[in-house]
Amino acid sequence: RNTELEANVAALRGDLQSSRDEGAALRSDLAMLRASLPPELGGSASLQQLKAAAADKADQMRTMHRTLRRQPQNSALQSEFDAAARQLRERQLLIAGETGAVGLYRLRPEDTLATVASRFLGDGNLWGRIYEANRHIIADPDRLIAGLTLLLP
Repeated sequence: RNTELEANVAALRGDLQSSRDEGAALRSDLAMLRASLPPELGGSASLQQLKAAAADKADQMRTMHRTLRRQPQNSALQSEFDAAARQLRERQLLIAGETGAVGLYRLRPEDTLATVASRFLGDGNLWGRIYEANRHIIADPDRLIAGLTLLLP
């Protein structure tokens, strides 16, 4: 009977240690999530950090886009690109909250900054306002890629 109880206690100690390890991992994940949110949402990320994260995601999308142009049938890469586009949208949404942007717009293949400005600002000549609001994700205003989510000032 003693041997059985000792085995049960040892198993419970193992379970307790596993639970502690899982709790530590969850606390670490929570700290990372908080670091990616602005203070208004309980986080500690500055606007500069939010823009840097969005820029990194846009750079990843540009790299994937170049490969997809050469390999349009690469469904695994297309799935990665779509996931990156969703992540960029989430980051841009946080930036919109910080900057007072009035909305977001996901670029389509035929879009230019002038067409977006015409559609949402009423004048295609105001494309520079959209460019300035999105400089952190637009490397070249003449070379946009479909899937980028723009802030609408």
